[in-house]
Amino acid sequence: MATGKADSCSRSSVPDPAMAWLAGLGPAHPLTHSLATSLTLAAAILVVLVAAGVIASLIRNLIPPAIRFVVQLVLVSTLVIIVDQFLLAFAHGLHRELSIFLGLVITNCMVLGRTGGFASRHPPLASFLDALRHGAGLGLVLILIGTLREFYGRVSLLGHEIWLAGDGAGKATALLLLPPGAFLLVGFLLWAVGSMRPAGHGLAGLFRKKP
Repeated sequence: MATGKADSCSRSSVPDPAMAWLAGLGPAHPLTHSLATSLTLAAAILVVLVAAGVIASLIRNLIPPAIRFVVQLVLVSTLVIIVDQFLLAFAHGLHRELSIFLGLVITNCMVLGRTGGFASRHPPLASFLDALRHGAGLGLVLILIGTLREFYGRVSLLGHEIWLAGDGAGKATALLLLPPGAFLLVGFLLWAVGSMRPAGHGLAGLFRKKP
């Protein structure tokens, strides 16, 4: 069953990566209230995804299929803990803002899907490029959402006020700073991306199982 979960994650991210990056954000929404936290989370996911992909590819022939998912989960957990401790030591302020949400990267469908569904079946270079592509894509989505939420919610970027936006502009869209605002924004982006896709490649097609 665990292996099936990893496989379903990988299948959902292959046909339409842009939709998968948006849908794969999951519990990261509360962390995108500012550009700084979005950048940090994007970098953390990229590092974990690339490192996990390369390592999983290198040991793919040494792990029995029955325990493959467990090994990959331990691998991703270890990498997340290393990133967490690095932020605690060198960026305590950001670490305090990310709090327990950073640990939820362990259960992110994109990370587990690419590690278990692709890296465990392909050589290191291909796994590295695949992880880099999906990690960068998911990171760009996080940065986009963080930028929009901070700009329209606080009228600032990276903590610096944007005076051209006007004094009252931030108050009108303060909802974006709240978790429901993040879900509304992601929903709008899902609709926007889905409306540009051919029939069968929108949000409904994202979770459709391949024959």
